[in-house]
Formats: sequence, C-alpha cells, structure tokens
Amino acid sequence: MHLKNNQVSVSIICVTYNHEQYISRALDSFLMQKVNFSYEIIVSDDCSTDNTLNILRSYEHKHPEIIKVLSSRKNLGALENGKKAIDKGVGKYFSICDGDDYFLHRNKLQMCFDYMESNEGMSMVFTPALVIDEITKKEKIRNQYSKKEIDLIDLNWVLFKGGGFFPTSTSFYRSSIFLEAPSWLYRHSTGDYPFAILAILNGKIGYIDKVTSCYWKNPKSISNKFYGDKKIAVDEIYKKNILNLSFLDKLIEAKVIDDRLRKKLIAKEDYVLHSKFANEGLYFHALKGVTKIRYSLYFKLRILIKIFYSMFKRI
Repeated sequence: MHLKNNQVSVSIICVTYNHEQYISRALDSFLMQKVNFSYEIIVSDDCSTDNTLNILRSYEHKHPEIIKVLSSRKNLGALENGKKAIDKGVGKYFSICDGDDYFLHRNKLQMCFDYMESNEGMSMVFTPALVIDEITKKEKIRNQYSKKEIDLIDLNWVLFKGGGFFPTSTSFYRSSIFLEAPSWLYRHSTGDYPFAILAILNGKIGYIDKVTSCYWKNPKSISNKFYGDKKIAVDEIYKKNILNLSFLDKLIEAKVIDDRLRKKLIAKEDYVLHSKFANEGLYFHALKGVTKIRYSLYFKLRILIKIFYSMFKRI
C-alpha cells in the first residue's frame, strides 16, 4: 500500500466474485454516502464468470472520479484479491465491505470518520449490522455490545473471539496500520481475524452502537458455503485448518503470542474444524473431534452438543 497526499480521506475497499445479483446494491449504498470529505471506491473483481465485471465497468464509466475497478485474468482467491484492493487504497482510512453486503445508513462513513478523527489512539472502529437471510428472509442484529463488553477488548479478547466479533461491512481502519504488513497478515483462511489482530496491536478498537450496514447471508458466500459434495467438503475444511494452524506458527515467530497461548488457540482451531464437519452433516469426522481436540475438555463437550443439535435440526 502507498499513501499519497491524503486528498482522499476514505477508501472503500470492496471485493467481489460472481456478485451480479448484489453488486449494484452495494455500489449504490456507497455512492449515497453524505460526507464532508472526499472518498474513493476500490472494487476488485476476482475473475467473475457472470456479469459482475460488466456491471462494475458501467458504474466506473458513470463515476470515474470515485470508482476504480480492478480485474483479474485468473481467480486469485478471496485473500489475494483483498490484498490487491488494499494495496491500491490511498485514503487515510479504509472502510471494508464485501460485494454482497451493503451500507444501510447514509452517514455510515461520516460517523466512522468523525469517531476516528476524535480518537487518535484508535486503529479500528465497527458497528452492529443487520443480518438478512437470503433464503428465509429472517432478520436479526449481530455484534451489538454494551460499553462494559467493549472495554474488555484487548489482544487476548480478539484472539479468542476471532473475526466473527464484528461484521466486515461495518469495519473501518486507520490505513497506516497496513503500511508495513506483517508476514502473517494474509496467512489465515479469513481476512477479518488477522485484520483485527493487526488493529489491536497498533492501537485500540472502538465501537459505535448504531446499525450501519447489512450482512447479507448469501448461501453461496465463502462464510456460509454448504459444500454438498462430502469429499470436497472434507478436503476444503482440512485445508483451511492446516492454513490456520500455520497462521498460529507465524504469530509465534512474530512474538505476537507465546506457546501457552498457542496451545489454547490450537484447541479453538480444532473445535472450529470439527464444528464445520458437524454443520456439513459429516458426523463421523465431527466425532473424531471428541478424541482429537487438543488441550481442552470444554471444546470436546461443545463438539458433542454441536453434533446432537445439528442432527436434531436435520430430522
């Protein structure tokens, strides 16, 4: 990433792949923002096979001063595609929102900008989000906290909560924390988790108690994906687990965590692995977790509960 002369105060970072149903809604929500500063919209398309890129180009043609579209001739994967977009951002702050999510509040950017400008020690701020399930149409609020809970946020809190403690579409970062990205930043299977760790290592994480964005529960998205094919599911889930365990090794090397903390985080990753098997209906693989989860009786019991609950839901 390279900062210029800060003429752009905020870079909206948006990654997209096969989002033709959603991307116009996201871009319209970015363009409707009421702000007293300049901002840019960086959209990086990961070689979509549908009409996403054509839609992006039409928006870029209409708003060339704001929208910058990045394309790829081959599929990079979500992490590399995200890194590509972040490296192009020139704003003082980064607001991140995936292409199937969108902003609800016209003052979303202004609220986050004002908060960060008034709190120099903050490296990140987030808000709650509205979750809408695309299939059931059910709505709920996620990641709403009391002040007491927010005051507890430190490195350990972030490490054990994981990237799910905040909605991506609400996250807002001081861009300078990405200037010298550590070697571990893009080594986890998700982007949110390492970004939150980076933020807490470089300052404090703030919170605005107002719903500003929508997390669209898209069944085809990476976080909500249901594989269907059991062999593919097993291979993909194990692959992510290996990557995440390697990520912990990188945190050890960088002295972000010690060996005692690493053991606890390995137990958490073991739980996540076998929990995903339970969610996929792969109960044989999930039951292995009862004997194979390291260092934690608590997580072994949680796996058993998860398996029984998942089986009950499928009846």
